[in-house]
Amino acid sequence: MSDSATDSGPPGEKSGCVVGTSLGLLLIVTFVFLIADPGGQMGTGGQLLDPSSELGEEFAFAELPFELEFDQAAKLPGGDRVVRLFHPDHGLPDPSLESELAKLESESTEETSEDSEDSEGEGEEAKKAEAPMSFKAWTPPEIDFVEGTPPTEVLFVFPKAPDGAVRTFAGPKQEGGDGGRGRGRGGRMSGSMGGTMMAGPGQPIPIGGGDLDWGPWRVGYRHERKFGKETATDEFRVNLSQSGRYCVLIIRWPVDHAGSVERVEELLEGFARTEV
Repeated sequence: MSDSATDSGPPGEKSGCVVGTSLGLLLIVTFVFLIADPGGQMGTGGQLLDPSSELGEEFAFAELPFELEFDQAAKLPGGDRVVRLFHPDHGLPDPSLESELAKLESESTEETSEDSEDSEGEGEEAKKAEAPMSFKAWTPPEIDFVEGTPPTEVLFVFPKAPDGAVRTFAGPKQEGGDGGRGRGRGGRMSGSMGGTMMAGPGQPIPIGGGDLDWGPWRVGYRHERKFGKETATDEFRVNLSQSGRYCVLIIRWPVDHAGSVERVEELLEGFARTEV
C-alpha cells in the first residue's frame, strides 16, 4: 500500500483503499468458487468450460501425448479461450489457471496501451531512438540440464482475432527488448551480449526459434528460458494459426529440464486440425 493511504492523506483516500482491499478479497473468493464449480461464471464475465470438449472442437486426437491430462479450460470475456493440460508426475500446474488468464489479459492490455501511446505522435519515439540504448547486464547461473524430458504443462490458447494470436506468440515484453514483437516469424533473436544476458532472474531469455513441420504446414516457434537464482525453466510458444483459425501453444518443462524442438514435434504429431 502506498504512503498516501494513511490518515495524513487526502480525505476519502483511506476509505477508497479499504474498498479496493475488499474487492480484492471478493475476487479471491470468486476464484475459489470457480475451481469448486467448473461450470460457473467468472467474476469478470468469463466462463470455465469443459477442457476435453473445447480441445476436441479444434483438434482430432486419439489420446493425449506424453500421458498428459486435462486440467481446466476457460473463455475470457473478449471471446478468447484457453485449455490447459498437465503431466500428473508433476502435480497440478502452478500458478492457477486464473493467474494464467490474468497474465494473458495483462499482455493484451500492455500491447493496447502501447498502440494508444504510439498514436499520440512520433515525438517521444524519436527522442528514444536518439538516446543511447542501455541494457541490464546479468550472468545467469550454470545449470546441468536434464535432456529429453517431455513437457509438464501445455496451454492451448485460442484467440478470437489475429492480433491476439500475434500478442500471445510474442509473449510478455522484456526489459531491454521488445518481448518478441518485431522479430521474424520464428522469433530468432540473440539473448546475450558480451557473455551476459540482457535481462535478469524471472524474465524470459530468447534461446532460439524458427519454423517446424506440422501436417501440411510450416509453423513458427520460439524457445525461451526463465532463470531463477539457481534454477531455470524452459518454455516454447508455437503459432498454429491457419486459415482464419487462431491457436498458440505455450509449452513448459519441469525446472532444470531442457525443452527441445524434437519434443515439441512429438507433441504436435498427436493433434490434427478438425474439419471446419
